Amino acid sequence: MHLDRRLAGWGVFLVLLGAIPLLVQQGVLTKDMVARAWTLWPLLLVAAGIGLLLRRTAFEFLGGLLAAATLGILGGALLAGGFVPFGACGGDRTGTAYPAQHGDFGTAATVELTQNCGDVSVATASGSSWRLEGQGADAPPSIDAGPDKLRVTSSEHNGIDFLRPSDRWVVTLPSSPRLDLTATVNAGTGHFDLANANLGQVALTVNAGTLTLDLSHVAAIGGLNVQLNAVGDPRILLPNTSLTGSIEANAAGNIRLCPPAGAGLSLATNDNLTASNNYAARGLVQAGGAWRTPGYDAAAVKIQLDTHVNAGSFNLEQEGSCGG
Repeated sequence: MHLDRRLAGWGVFLVLLGAIPLLVQQGVLTKDMVARAWTLWPLLLVAAGIGLLLRRTAFEFLGGLLAAATLGILGGALLAGGFVPFGACGGDRTGTAYPAQHGDFGTAATVELTQNCGDVSVATASGSSWRLEGQGADAPPSIDAGPDKLRVTSSEHNGIDFLRPSDRWVVTLPSSPRLDLTATVNAGTGHFDLANANLGQVALTVNAGTLTLDLSHVAAIGGLNVQLNAVGDPRILLPNTSLTGSIEANAAGNIRLCPPAGAGLSLATNDNLTASNNYAARGLVQAGGAWRTPGYDAAAVKIQLDTHVNAGSFNLEQEGSCGG
């Protein structure tokens, strides 16, 4: 018997997708049990890690199998009437506003944002000052700040309560200092509009939520790393400056990539039957393991990205069509 690894992920996904509702109908599983299926979403992180550790080995497919199994359980729970959240874990009720916090950076700084169970919106303003405003049900976030750093972390609370108001942060970062930005959003939404920012390394991780990342008007950027796990239809507007980076995704729906007009693109992909893209339809040609725009070598702006996905697709938008 020969196992086609290219189809194994789909097989595992479809078996579990149908088995969960069937087991509920037969009384083997209760709806209360499948309603807790959403707690398995961290397995998507494990699958991503396995895929990275075993990349370019004979066992690379194991990460995809684990991701497919997790997605099959989550999808089966939905079909069986369970509740699997893919957004902010808090309710829509308005929480208590936090006192605004602010400070000043020197010529360079690191910014680390960790939002658990809530939403974060990041924008920029001229000058060297940062500002944080927000609201929520618990204590204000923990802030560690200085001339060369800003670290904001969600306050501790017990578990995830879907009836509590979610934390909502509005962060304003200055455009003058050079900033290395790291952000993690768990069970929430991230909206990053970084116009005129002078950026070094940018690393974003979103788990069970949504993401809009607008880099279309940055002043500079040194590198980009995005990790998406169980993210609904993220949108990434790429900068009008040369860039090298990666976008790794598991169960990320339709990932919209929005390039600037005239940019040369080199987009590497993984060989996975649960992954798809429209690069050929957009006129890119495969060369050396990547999809490239014609005339890439002569382009003034070159964007080189690893675009790897399990159970999702990359959709390259028409140049300049995404807005800003």
